Amino acid sequence: KEVTLSNPGQVYTHFRIILPQQVGGWLTVYPTYGLIMPLEKMQIILTCQLHDETAQALAYAKMEVLETLVVLQVDHGNSLFLTVKANTLATAYGRSITSLIKHRQPMRESVRAA
Repeated sequence: KEVTLSNPGQVYTHFRIILPQQVGGWLTVYPTYGLIMPLEKMQIILTCQLHDETAQALAYAKMEVLETLVVLQVDHGNSLFLTVKANTLATAYGRSITSLIKHRQPMRESVRAA
């Protein structure tokens, strides 16, 4: 997902994006800091990517939504708190063989039925 930051003011501004430590690597933001000149815009890219550990934790907890709070700090301005949510679909990825052999049909169908 792309987010556009704009500076409608007459002076340049610095910004910084702070991710909580408990995100566990499933969310990356680029760039995490920068300078926006007056009347300019900048694109911020948020990327959600599941790794083995995150996928296993989701499967174990039977969670379908990843959610975190990202802080956008603007020098000499207000801090903004952005909620980032990612909906997931049931998958075989990250599940143990023991868990997989219990399913007689596709993973998404068997999870919905449970």
